[in-house]
Order: sequence, then structure tokens, then C-alpha cells
Amino acid sequence: MHPRLQRIALVGTAFAGIAFAVACGDDAKPGPPTRTPDLEPETAQMGAADTVRFDLEAVRHASDGGGSARIADGSTTSAYVLSRATFRILYTVGPLGIATGGVIQFQPESSFDWSPPQTSDADRLGYTTFRTEAEGVELVEQRASRVLRLKVEGRALLEGETVEIVYGAGAKTDPYADRAARLWLQVDGDGDGVSAFVVDSPTVTLLAGRADRIVVNVTSTAKLGDKVRIHIAVLDLMANRGVDTWGNLVFPNRQGFGGLPESIALPPEAGGVLELEATANEVGVHRLPVRLDSDAGGFLTVSNPLWVDEDAPSVLWADLHGHSGLSDGTGTPQDYYAYAREVAGLDVVALTDHDHWGVRHVTGHPDVWRSILDATALHHEPGRFITIPGIEWTNWIHGHRHVLWFEDAPTPVGWIEQDTPTKLWDALRGRPALTFAHHSSGRPVPTNWSFVPDPVLEPLTEICSTHGSSEAADAPSVVRDSRRGQFVRDQLIDGVRLGFVGSGDSHDGHPGLAHLSPQAGWSRRDQGERAGRGGLTAILTDDVSREGVLAALRARRTWATSGPRILMIARLGGELGGSVVPAQNAPMLKLVAHGTTAIAAIDLIRNGDVFPINAGERRTGIDAEMPLKAVEAGDVLYLRLRQTDGAFAYAGPWFVE
Repeated sequence: MHPRLQRIALVGTAFAGIAFAVACGDDAKPGPPTRTPDLEPETAQMGAADTVRFDLEAVRHASDGGGSARIADGSTTSAYVLSRATFRILYTVGPLGIATGGVIQFQPESSFDWSPPQTSDADRLGYTTFRTEAEGVELVEQRASRVLRLKVEGRALLEGETVEIVYGAGAKTDPYADRAARLWLQVDGDGDGVSAFVVDSPTVTLLAGRADRIVVNVTSTAKLGDKVRIHIAVLDLMANRGVDTWGNLVFPNRQGFGGLPESIALPPEAGGVLELEATANEVGVHRLPVRLDSDAGGFLTVSNPLWVDEDAPSVLWADLHGHSGLSDGTGTPQDYYAYAREVAGLDVVALTDHDHWGVRHVTGHPDVWRSILDATALHHEPGRFITIPGIEWTNWIHGHRHVLWFEDAPTPVGWIEQDTPTKLWDALRGRPALTFAHHSSGRPVPTNWSFVPDPVLEPLTEICSTHGSSEAADAPSVVRDSRRGQFVRDQLIDGVRLGFVGSGDSHDGHPGLAHLSPQAGWSRRDQGERAGRGGLTAILTDDVSREGVLAALRARRTWATSGPRILMIARLGGELGGSVVPAQNAPMLKLVAHGTTAIAAIDLIRNGDVFPINAGERRTGIDAEMPLKAVEAGDVLYLRLRQTDGAFAYAGPWFVE
């Protein structure tokens, strides 16, 4: 017997108990649901919405945000991540001055783990001093959380006068490498309580730490003789690139990867990042072990699985949601795209900075949007690497969605201008665009599902990200404060047809590898609970273009993972996940699933009922087929896989009519 067919026969016996179980279920619920949109859902975060509205509607005095700031001569301008450093900042007052009662405010990038500036204890992290030589001016500190607020008293500060802020005395720097980490200043020039950021607030460079791991990603599927890409990256503890290392890369087992040498030098100038090419020269599932013998010590890892088979469809890996330092993330758009391609080895990536959230939000600052579009165009290479313009519609009433345009220069949308999902979809109608609800079941704000997703513009939903999973209450790593009725499974049962994507929602500048480090912005308690969670989308298409990716997404030809490149190709009645299939008596469910570590469990979910599939001993792969009994109109089925390391993936769903 052919070895692959033997595996099918052996594993097929493990499905024996579920064929009858999945034949029973609820009454059919054909057609999408009819819902009355709720304009004031109880899940709305009105405080956040009001904050945004106030900021946008506030009338700013011409002196607000005035002046300039720089790192003072002789002060350090760079430091290693998670190190202690001191920065001396010199602020120079602008032409309109700062009135008595005006305020100067200082803060490092607020979303991350910089030490908050504090003035009370010289022995604690973040100790900050300030002074001015302007005679007759007194700077009085005001109480504030995580920022330094200095009120101008005595007399006004005049053009050209300076204020020195010495931040640190050993402040802890951010965990994430960044060529342009901001130390922000705000100025309320007339003292009316409304301020603006100083546009040229100084930047410092944060350098990667010591080599801590080696990451290897390879092409997931190939036919015999196809070229296979191999991306190798030596990263620090927080998955930053740019570690200072060199050495020899050794490939102790190259089975399946033709043309790969036994070893290759990793030169110092490579910055720990290398792309290689091999040939798929043997049918089967292969993983590439890689060892780095370097000045930093030895590191050993194994790649994700490569499946070589004539039936293997082409797979593109995508991260469709993430942020840069232009909103509330870190790093530049250029570095975001470079990391996605060179380090993570992605095929498709979108940068989705916020519309009305962050220091210089996209919709309110055309130069910010222009810089994103320029970086997107610069890195776009059809046939090799696809970049997609995007934005996060940060609606605190109806839930956050990210918006992707499969064109060069779209006009951005914002939740103030398009304040309901219907208005958002109307603004996009007719465009090559898609929207995706995310963290839909819980914090920071759940999706208002009373607006039924537009079937053309929103055929998929982000089922997992760094926030966790919105699939169901019994999912692994459920999104915080999730609510009954808000889960993706609830929508599927109710007749909404949604495919699955996973996205990093990374704020650390690490698209494609957001699961490798704790996510900035979480509390320490959440860091412990959510370290190692991210998201990726596998897109089934061989058309490496925006048009090809859009067509595959609209057809729901995807599966989703929590970050690792788990292979999970499933067909029901011969149809890939995302398909509409006819009611039938004995459809065959075929599954090829190969993990990045051992598989702990596979579940078949039908109309909300969970049927465990016994995968036998805990192994890294399963290649099987099984007959189901009748599937009926209105049924919805999908698969959920969990690994022993906590990672997970979703394939499907299938909709029966």
C-alpha cells in the first residue's frame, strides 16, 4: 500500500465515532439573518468615543503645539531595548510663546513599556528633572498619570526661550527596536486645556538586544520540482531584528530541500537575516532543522512544515492587520514592510494604522496617510510580495474594523465621518475593498453584530489576533471580557456567512511574527496570559497580485492560525473551506493538517455542537478522510485544531444549502 494511503486508512479509524453524531443537529436556518441595527449598543465604549470627538472638535489656539524640540548636544541618541538610558531634551519656545497658565507636557511613546516620567524618587526608574533659565518663569508640575505636565507661572515663556527636560536617570527603554522612537512633547500655548503635539518631537534609536532565538519559515506547499523559499532570522528576546551576530548555519537534515548545502556562512553584515532557495525534491511532509553556530552561542530550531504533493494547492501567508509608530504602534512603515518580507517571510501584508486614534492619526493628517501610501507602493512587488493599503476604522460604539483597499491611492475613511458600519460600507461600495471585524467578542470594544456584515465587502472576519480568539466561549485564549451572543460561532449559527482570517494586530513592528513576543500595551497580568498569541491568514491562490488576493479572500479561500504556520487544508464534498455546498447524504471530509509542534486535539463544529476528533497519539501531522452522514440546508461546519504548545488554527467554514 502507498504510504500516504496507509496513513489515511490508519487515521481514518480514529474518526469512527463521529459520523452519526454530525448527522444530527438543529433545524435548518437557510438565508442570512434579518436584524434591526442598534445605534446605541450596550457594548459601546462611550468614554473613548467622547474623548475622540472632543479632541477632533476642540478649537486649537495658534500657539498650541508651537516650538521645537531636540536631543541636546552631548546627550545619548540611542540605547538598547529594555535597557536603562537617560535622554536630555531641549525644548525651544515657538514664535507665539506660551502664556501664563499654559502647559508643556512630556511623554515617551505612551502605548508601550517606557518608564513613566516621575519626579519624586531619584532612585526609581523614570526619574525626570526639568528647568528653564527664563528669568521670572516658574514651571510647576501638575499631577498626571504616566506623563509630565509643567504649568507655566510667573510670566509667559517667550520665543526662543528654552526648557530642559532630563528624562531617565536610568529610564527603562521600550522592548521593541525602532529607528525613530518618539519622545513626545505637547504644548497648550494659551492655557485653555487644549493642546497639540509638537510635530518635530525628538526621536531616538532603540537597538535590538542579544541573539536569543533563530526563526525559520519555509514555503508551505509545493509540487515536485517547485522552488521553495527559506527565510532565516536570528532575533532577540522580543523578536527584534538587527542583532549583532555572525556564524555558520548548519542544516543537519535537508530531506525534501534539494540543492541546499550542508552549511552556509551567516555574515556579520546580514544582520542575522537571510533568504535562501531550494527545490522541492521529494513527495511528503518535510521540516527543515537549522542550527546556528555563532559568536553568541548555539541555536537550534525546526521550520514549519512543507507539504510536497501534486494535490497541494498554492498557499500565500498574510498578516492583514498591524500598526506602526504613526498611530499607536512602533517603528516606521518602511521597517514594518521590510520586517514582513525579510524576517517573517510573508507573501502579503497590510499596514492598518488608526483613523482617529494615536498621536498623529491618519484621517486628520494627510501627510501621515501619504507616508503610508508611499511606503506601501515602494515595497509592493507583484508576483513576489504584495502590500495592501489599509486603515483601522476605530469605532468605539460599533466595534473596530480594519479596511483594506486593493488599489494604489484610496481615500481614507474614518468612524467620525462614516459613523456606522452601513455608512462605512456605503463609502466603499464599488471599490476593490474589504472590511474585517476584529476582537469582535470582547475588549476593547465588541462588534455590534446588529449590523449584518455586507456579503461583498465583509465576507470574512478576524477570528483571532493578539487579543485572542473570538470564535466561541470554549475557544483557546478567548478575547478578554467576551460576551455571549458576540462570538463568531453565534453569527455563523444565525446564518451569517463569514470565512476566517487571523491577523497579528501587532503594535511591536513585527508583522507575521507577532506571536513571538508579549504584546505591548497589555497590563503585566495580561502579558502573562497572552504572550505568544498573534494571528496569520493562509490564502489559497497562486495569483500573487492584489487582484488575485482579493478574489481569494472574497471567495473565503482561507484558513486562520494564532501565528504559527500550521498547515490545515480541508475539503468537504471536494470543496475547500469557505464554500457553499449542497445538502447531501454522505459527503467526504478530507483533512491534511500538519502542525509546527504536536497536535493536541482537532474538533469538528457543526451548528455550534463540538465533536472531538481523536487524532491518536500526539503527533505533528494527520492526513485523513472520513465520510459524514447527511448534511442539511442551513448547516454550517468548521474545524478547530489545537497544538500542545497552545497555538491553534481554524479551517472552513462550509455552508450547506
